Amino acid sequence: MGLIFQRVEAQDRAQESIASVSATNAVQACRFAVALPEMEGPLTLGIFSPEGNLVRLLYRDAPIDSIPAGLNGLLISWDGKDDRGAEVPAGIYRARGLVHGRIAASAIANTTDDWPGSYLRTEQEWAPFFFSTLVPKNRMLLLSARDALLERRSYLSISAQWEQGKVVLTAEGLPLLEVESSHAPSGIPTNPGIELHPGSREGTAELTLISDEGKKSYLITGLDQLVPLDAGALPFPPSPH
Repeated sequence: MGLIFQRVEAQDRAQESIASVSATNAVQACRFAVALPEMEGPLTLGIFSPEGNLVRLLYRDAPIDSIPAGLNGLLISWDGKDDRGAEVPAGIYRARGLVHGRIAASAIANTTDDWPGSYLRTEQEWAPFFFSTLVPKNRMLLLSARDALLERRSYLSISAQWEQGKVVLTAEGLPLLEVESSHAPSGIPTNPGIELHPGSREGTAELTLISDEGKKSYLITGLDQLVPLDAGALPFPPSPH
């Protein structure tokens, strides 16, 4: 009988331990709401570190109706881990996202080796965009879409960079589009140059890849349908309620 009681007590302690771990994990989960914009489209949302780096991509091109919602908007939960599954250090994090329409890239036929681009605005036509020579060539700034959720339209940083043989277009550090290219680097050689400029119409951009093989350009469309979301500061670990 003594052995049976010992086993029962051991099982009880194990259950208590499991319950304690579950309670701890529940306390450490960050839960927050994100207000819904008027813009219809998928959601991309991530958690950013105190230094401003994307540490966890919670949603990418997720249909809005696939995410739980309440009176205050979309209900989001983050378990305090990064994209590799490791728990992040304590600090003040931030949840930022984008609701966007369809973003697409189409190849542009180049005419000559010194072809400067067919859709680029002239200096006098840059009025809808804020563009400066101080901005790196692989980055541009443009205004967000008009939306009742926003008190005012804000400038969004759009950039393009190589990632594992693809060009990845991002907005405010969140992935928007991947562009396959024969200009993708292989092995150790230096990555080809990347230039990103406003296009001839609002909401478009021209992406040009430059290598020893010449230039290859793409017209990017749909950039006039970007609505930024900001859930504010997320202390981690969160304070117990």
